[in-house]
Amino acid sequence: MKQILFLLLPGVLLAIENESSIFHYLRAKTYEREGRLVEAISEYKACLKSDPDSITLKKSLSYLYLQKGETKKAIKLLSEVAEKEQEIWVDIGNIYQQKKDIKRAESCFKKALKGNSFIDALYQLASLYSKIGRLEDSLVYYKKIVSISNLPEAIIGIGYLLDFQGKGTEATFWYERFLSIYPENTAILTRLSQVYLETGSLTKAKEFSERLMKLSDSAENNLLLAEILDKEKNYEEAEKCYLKAMGMKDGQAQYSFFLLRRNRIDDGLSVVNKALSNLPEDPGFLLLKGLFLLEKKDHRQAANIFTEQLELYPKNDMLYYYSGIAYDGLKERKKAEDCFKKAIKLNPKNAPALNWLGYTWADEGKNLKKAEKLIKNALVIDPDNPAYIDSLGWCYYKMEKIDEALPYLLKAVELGGDDPTIFEHIGDLYKKKGMLKEAEDFYQKAKEKIK
Repeated sequence: MKQILFLLLPGVLLAIENESSIFHYLRAKTYEREGRLVEAISEYKACLKSDPDSITLKKSLSYLYLQKGETKKAIKLLSEVAEKEQEIWVDIGNIYQQKKDIKRAESCFKKALKGNSFIDALYQLASLYSKIGRLEDSLVYYKKIVSISNLPEAIIGIGYLLDFQGKGTEATFWYERFLSIYPENTAILTRLSQVYLETGSLTKAKEFSERLMKLSDSAENNLLLAEILDKEKNYEEAEKCYLKAMGMKDGQAQYSFFLLRRNRIDDGLSVVNKALSNLPEDPGFLLLKGLFLLEKKDHRQAANIFTEQLELYPKNDMLYYYSGIAYDGLKERKKAEDCFKKAIKLNPKNAPALNWLGYTWADEGKNLKKAEKLIKNALVIDPDNPAYIDSLGWCYYKMEKIDEALPYLLKAVELGGDDPTIFEHIGDLYKKKGMLKEAEDFYQKAKEKIK
């Protein structure tokens, strides 16, 4: 009569029919711990001869096959187990996914939906679809998970997918939900601050940035808060944060842009030159230096910098645009015009180049129809830009369309255009209409702006 012995192992009650099988099993476990996979497999096989339906033995043997790279054998055994334990289809699906057999992986995960690992199977499907670019399908499965479970991985998965699709406003809901579970997750605090900054919700951006700063007063976090304060026009506090970020290359670059926008040209040039002393070939800082030189009216040196950079980056439309400005400042109009044309050819949506070339032609009283078209194209891209609106008004003025020109010039002022040139244009227009008092008023405003 056969005697059944029971061997109690961690979490497993293994039924083994005879003493010989016990020793095979013990040796298999010993070999497995020692990394002697071939011997361990041999002993597990011996056990299976005595108990061919043992799920525990099949699992153990299949995972050893996986370690040896014998996936076909592993899948065969696991598939037998999965007929009784549906959740094993998740393991099989992961094997197929590693082999980049997406169809079989998908099929296995769907089979696992019928088992006890329903949430895990949903998550694996959502992750799989995300990896292969089926983002809408991925969202569907992540949302199925969160409808029945507050699984953080699914919540953040939805946030990331929406963010990736450019739906930042929708993503913030899920990011904040994730933070309700992990309130000190710095990566999500950072991204939330950035998204709110990008969408113009400065109060919310600042709220999360300040929470981040309480966790870490790092250069990166100071730089993020500086950008938010800068947008808020809290320039004094922004500068303090920029200065704390100066140990970073990005910090130096952003602070330089800040100084450029604040028209602190000498201060900015000093920062850029210091950065270039450590990174003499850095294209970003060389570009910044060129921009500062343009503001200093050192057009020749600026043109030299942009020309050198164009040799390295011949398809950079903005470098051609800045070169055009430099040559325009040097009164080398043919070179300037060629640069603007090249910028537009490389990027037909380069609004600054479209406007600059259009305005240049209008100001010179030539190619007026083409100038009008160029400026209108710029306005399609940036419809509320006061400089572009002024350009179109000036173009109409040059075309003797005085009544059409005036509304555009006045709108440019209304939208915040404070360039003295705009006021001079309005003055010229009123003078042409014989409205001398109004003309003098705007000429006076132009002089005040120059001061």
